[in-house]
Amino acid sequence: MMKKKDKRIKNLKPLNLDQSVVVSYKNADFLKQCLTFNGEIVTRKRTKFSRKKQKVLARAIKRARFLALLPYTQLLSTDSME
Repeated sequence: MMKKKDKRIKNLKPLNLDQSVVVSYKNADFLKQCLTFNGEIVTRKRTKFSRKKQKVLARAIKRARFLALLPYTQLLSTDSME
């Protein structure tokens, strides 16, 4: 019996991130590119980072959130609440 392939994986568009950039919590503009609209950290499938670099990225994002350089979540506008 053949397994079905997950169609969601095909729909992922890889981000055009510079692989040679130094990941640091101080580089908030770069870290914003690695977040989804909801403020979640983008997966390795989209960033095309290695396991080691993805862990460094996650740690930098969490550190930047703690220092209030990045938001934990996106604020909802009052118009969408009505």
